Amino acid sequence: MIVHDKQVLGFKTRTIWLSDKPFDVDGIDSVCFHACRAKMEMPGFRREDRATIVIDLARDIDQLWSKLSSKCRSGIRRAEKDGVIIHVDRDHEAFLRLNEEFRAVKGLDHNTFPLSFTREKGRLFIAEMDGEMVGGVLFLDDGKTFLGVLSASRRLDVEDGKRCGVSNANRLIWWKAIEYAKENGLEQVDMGGYYIGSEPNPQAEGVNEFKRRFGGEVISSYEYRRDYTLKIRMARMVQQKIAFQLP
Repeated sequence: MIVHDKQVLGFKTRTIWLSDKPFDVDGIDSVCFHACRAKMEMPGFRREDRATIVIDLARDIDQLWSKLSSKCRSGIRRAEKDGVIIHVDRDHEAFLRLNEEFRAVKGLDHNTFPLSFTREKGRLFIAEMDGEMVGGVLFLDDGKTFLGVLSASRRLDVEDGKRCGVSNANRLIWWKAIEYAKENGLEQVDMGGYYIGSEPNPQAEGVNEFKRRFGGEVISSYEYRRDYTLKIRMARMVQQKIAFQLP
């Protein structure tokens, strides 16, 4: 279980990843549980049903490799042949800048992970190609699950000739993360979400396809949230009309 406390607009909030189930927390305005496996009814909590892809690390490394699609394996080999280098736990500030640029291009919400969190509680894998960072994934490790919580890529703002290379670099990041998790005795790699919405979403469906190529299993995942104080409940009502983000 990974816990992160922060202050946002005067509100004290707590985010918890990889708890088996939600529970009440004292002394805060709001709590949010991500990547819960248990589906349950909790008084006062709102539940959002989600999905994710999980790679079971009980197999040996050769079996894990064979579960990858042929396109995924060839992309990883190509990245290695092209000299892509994967670094672990370095260039955190550059990765967070890349993430902000990536989310802006994609039209996604601003992410508020502070630098201290990525360094102290995360495990950062980045890909370097021709001396430039072209992608990265931030993972959380609770001793059982290696969970990808933040990913960013430079694929959208490079010339056409490099886009395939950046995609292959991203495949190599995930494969190196799988190897790392296996070597360190973890039980599974959670790829951090899988789109199950009813509305067509080409962007999300493209991400789904990328993740499926790693041979994992789509499973249910749940998010639980509870706002404890009247002031944050009122702030969320205002949030519907004003452009700011509460956790």
